[in-house]
Amino acid sequence: TSTTGSVTVGGSSTGVVNFSSDRDWFRVSLQAGSSYRFNLNGNTLGDPTLTLRNASGTQLAFNDDFNGLNSQITFTATSAGFYYLDAGAFGTGTGSYTVLATAVDDFAANTSTTGSVTVGGSSTGVVNSNGDRDWFRVSLQAGQNYRFNLNGNTLGDTTLALRNSVGTQLAFNDDFNGLNSQITFTPTITGTYFLDSGAFGSRTGSYTLSATTVDDFAANPGTTGSITVPGSSTGVVNSPGDRDWFRVSLQAGGSYRFNLNGNTLRD
Repeated sequence: TSTTGSVTVGGSSTGVVNFSSDRDWFRVSLQAGSSYRFNLNGNTLGDPTLTLRNASGTQLAFNDDFNGLNSQITFTATSAGFYYLDAGAFGTGTGSYTVLATAVDDFAANTSTTGSVTVGGSSTGVVNSNGDRDWFRVSLQAGQNYRFNLNGNTLGDTTLALRNSVGTQLAFNDDFNGLNSQITFTPTITGTYFLDSGAFGSRTGSYTLSATTVDDFAANPGTTGSITVPGSSTGVVNSPGDRDWFRVSLQAGGSYRFNLNGNTLRD
């Protein structure tokens, strides 16, 4: 662990296996919750081997002969700090090599993303590098009110964008209730939308994304719903059992007719 060798995530370093059983360690700084890919490619070294070790030097992973005779390890760090990449060779091989460390993006920043979140649920992800964005698919109903929250776990300052089915941005938020993000939205079209999760500046780290329905009117005398005579108001039954109350002012002796007509509500 006293090695002078080091490699940065997104960069590479070179070295030489000078003799049989020679091992070279490279210090690398990793973030908790982030996923990484480490490659050891031979230059004049014919058959490299790669070991990943923790801060005390204990072996966490090993690989030999990935994609031919080179080596590769993928790893998700559970704690932040220094780790070590242990470069060597199979058998008595000697020669030069290149060690590389890259962040692995968990979700794509386009409509082909594998990320998704359900309304009433949540999903987690990681901003792996400066400028990384993760998109999550979500299915929304026309006329329904929704609230989307992006809260940082190890990510210090989240940003959140809402996009339509082709990826066009519809809304954006940064710094709601501190450094987290929140968007409220009522779609006019039923279909697939995307929540675009990221970070302010060059920050990285893990986050939790949640999607919930928002009740538009309370079912008690404190409701903000109201209707005038004559007039009309609109609302949404958001979930089974949801009731919306509307305040109305009536005159003694007056006769009135009240109608509730479904738009997308069928009964």
